Amino acid sequence: AAGLRGEPLSEFVHDFVPNPDTPWNCGKSQDRLARLGSVDRAVGEWSSTRLLLVEDDPDQVRLIELQLERGLPGVQMDCVETLALAKERVDPRPDLVLLDLGLPDASRLEAVEELLAVDPELTLVILTVEHQEELAREALRIGAQDFVFKGSASERELRRAITFALERARFIRLRREQQRLETLGLLASGIAHDLTNYLSPALLHVDMVLSSSPPDGLVDHLERIRLATERATGLARKLLSYAGRAEAREGSFLSPERVVEEIKPILDLSCP
Repeated sequence: AAGLRGEPLSEFVHDFVPNPDTPWNCGKSQDRLARLGSVDRAVGEWSSTRLLLVEDDPDQVRLIELQLERGLPGVQMDCVETLALAKERVDPRPDLVLLDLGLPDASRLEAVEELLAVDPELTLVILTVEHQEELAREALRIGAQDFVFKGSASERELRRAITFALERARFIRLRREQQRLETLGLLASGIAHDLTNYLSPALLHVDMVLSSSPPDGLVDHLERIRLATERATGLARKLLSYAGRAEAREGSFLSPERVVEEIKPILDLSCP
């Protein structure tokens, strides 16, 4: 961080990279971590995290790469220089996208809007300069999770922004899933309510007919209608349990002999 106070970024990078003129890339290596003297941390904590860096300035890429190697060791990072390439790399979706607002093929908030149009579930952290803070805040209103200032953000600040953005995105996804389940619960509750309203009169009329001493040949059919209606009522009860509107009941043992006996008349008619 000391190298950032009034010192050119290229000079700061030169302290870490033996030859800053060599072509840059985002590949990580154990020997580089050793040269950096990174503290001993659990690499496995971040080894499954996939990060996409969208930045066209090689010096900034080197700096961010070094900060991530020290602050978030083990993170898998990919780099692209343009919005067009970024739109290709977000499928499959990375865990987080570090996005520069000054790309050569995008102006101001265009990159944010287009990436979210490709995948609204992307987790974005904006890279911007201090005099564009209001622009970064507008990106948050559009759908980004956080922003950091390029060239002045410390390793700790970058780690904080990434960590908090991932946590916020995870919370949003959980909340959406909860809302989806609540909606399904309301739908199931409504269906179960209507189904019960239809089945109750059917059971009532079957009981009325059975109580009037019908012919023996009719009793068997009525009993089967009653059985089917009671099963449908049980299904409605399960829907209410799913919706959280009724107590879940204990399961019961199923008798294969009884099931065969009940479906035998149907099979006899279907397969004479």
